[in-house]
Amino acid sequence: MEIIFKKKSTLQSDPTIRRIYVALSFLLLLILWGGMGFHFIEHINIFDAIYMVIITLTTIGYGDFVPKTMTGRAFAIGLIIVGFATVFYTMTLITHLIIEGEIHKILGRRKLERFVQHLRNHFVICGYGRIGKIIAQELARKSVSFVIIENDEARFSLLEAQKLPAVFGDATSDDVLEKAGIRSARGLIAVTRNDSDNLFITLSARTLNPELYIITRSTDEANEEKFLRAGANKVICPYRIGALQIAQSAIRPNVIDFLEIATHRKGLEYALEEMRVHKKSSVCHRTLNELALGRTIGVIVVGIRRNDKMIFNPSADTEIKPEDILIALGNVNQLSQLEKMLSGESG
Repeated sequence: MEIIFKKKSTLQSDPTIRRIYVALSFLLLLILWGGMGFHFIEHINIFDAIYMVIITLTTIGYGDFVPKTMTGRAFAIGLIIVGFATVFYTMTLITHLIIEGEIHKILGRRKLERFVQHLRNHFVICGYGRIGKIIAQELARKSVSFVIIENDEARFSLLEAQKLPAVFGDATSDDVLEKAGIRSARGLIAVTRNDSDNLFITLSARTLNPELYIITRSTDEANEEKFLRAGANKVICPYRIGALQIAQSAIRPNVIDFLEIATHRKGLEYALEEMRVHKKSSVCHRTLNELALGRTIGVIVVGIRRNDKMIFNPSADTEIKPEDILIALGNVNQLSQLEKMLSGESG
């Protein structure tokens, strides 16, 4: 899934708009030309001459100004023919642009709605502020499916322009969560600005999907316990995490650099990933010493999550069991080989 954060201006790329500009410019020149013509032919001041052109082109004709001379009447006939054709062409282009834009907007929205309805095992992101945008970028980089819920019209229009799967509405509403496919989702990330909204979203999502993995943002550490009781699996306080990272960068800069390289890659090919062991995998009930993953594949297993327990730096005689989650460090190809082994695709 690709996110487009810079889009060429419609005014620069749409040929219909360029034609409208040309038609409007020609119409303006026609009014000026007609005004100068009536000014010299009928010997009236320039304002009255332009006024006469306007009421002629719009077919209003109040009767207060009419050509008095044969030359003036002939000039008016030519002005009506050319002017009416120009006005009709311009209005046709504008109408076409409006109708076409609305149709494309409606069809695009329906296409996204159908796409969302068929999504499975995706994440629902509630809120597309600064944090929500970064989350969407990272999930897209990892090719993880997601749907964004946003109730701000300007932000939602931006999402539509970027062709990102999004649902417009209040994420605290069960109907809106249903439209985002909450029942078939893998997880929910609540990152609205308001803790009370995030809390309500957590309660609603947990009710609609008891198996959902819920991550929520909290601006106040004191609310963490409330979020956990409401059904959140993990509560993140961005300000606390940011402050701790700044402190650690001052105390242990090389450790932080290593973690950033491993988790964000920073243009390098090495990454820290987590992978689940399938029950049909050949690694089940074998020790790390027997597998020798470092020697055969080149990955380093730095941790194993078993049920709710985390085993840090597992020893060589640690046995791998089905449904274990291995946390491994390696390059893209090495991690891909390990993933195939753990899923049972290769021996």
